[in-house]
Amino acid sequence: MVLAVTPGLAADFLRTGSDVATQKATLTVVKSYGTAFLVAPGRLITNAHVVANHDGFAILNPVSGAQTPAHVLAVDANRDLALLAADVPGTPLKLAPPAEKMEPLERVYAIGFPDPEQYGFDRKLAAGWVNEVASENDPREASMTLAVRAGNSGSPVFSPDWEVLGVVNGGFVSPLLRDGVQSTSDPLASVIRLPDLRAFLQTNGVTPSTGATSGALSDVAPQLASAVFPVETF
Repeated sequence: MVLAVTPGLAADFLRTGSDVATQKATLTVVKSYGTAFLVAPGRLITNAHVVANHDGFAILNPVSGAQTPAHVLAVDANRDLALLAADVPGTPLKLAPPAEKMEPLERVYAIGFPDPEQYGFDRKLAAGWVNEVASENDPREASMTLAVRAGNSGSPVFSPDWEVLGVVNGGFVSPLLRDGVQSTSDPLASVIRLPDLRAFLQTNGVTPSTGATSGALSDVAPQLASAVFPVETF
């Protein structure tokens, strides 16, 4: 649990006098949000940085707002992945085959909860393309032209067949050069790639879903919606 202490209180305790003994700290629980998705019954993936420095976790029902307690089973800070356990309904998402390779300019999609306190707790779909298979910022990650915000961390990234290709773990803005002139900056998302996600699951004894999700978005939308949740940390 992250607590915010009333400003100025620490300095007050350095004083002498009976008045200090009567002062009380005003403690506020600081909540933050990310995205998590089912990879197996009762097992969800999010980012390690989403759960870092917190000791309370809940999976939210984006419709009713009901909270389901969650606990962290494993964290890999190097890969920025965390495995959560929570008793939530839903059909786990299917990962792309191990041999699947991203290609530059491949169409991709992400589902998550960008800044839910401002934009609401309904699932948001972002569409873009693979920009770099190995990002200049971190060669282990891909960069994609997906507009993401705080709260998207942990969002699944999908191929056009709606199979998981990776996990969003950040966003940044990269200026583009057109005809040698810097243009308006474009939003990019950094994405943990499929091999790291599969290795993390294997290390922690999780067998990902093999269910079919291929088809038009209208056909697979109910399954996708049932497997992606906001995660609240406090």
